Amino acid sequence: MVKSVNKDGSISRMAPTKLSWQLDAFATAEEAEARRAELERLNPGSRFAVVAL
Repeated sequence: MVKSVNKDGSISRMAPTKLSWQLDAFATAEEAEARRAELERLNPGSRFAVVAL
């Protein structure tokens, strides 16, 4: 799953929403990494990380 990174470098601990499960949950790390790169491109200044759930 792709999750946002807080300003202090920690991973966001907010529970995934229904929309997050539809958009940001992937079967493989490669697919999740592609989504992370896309989110960072679309949201300059924000950071995202790939985490296992």
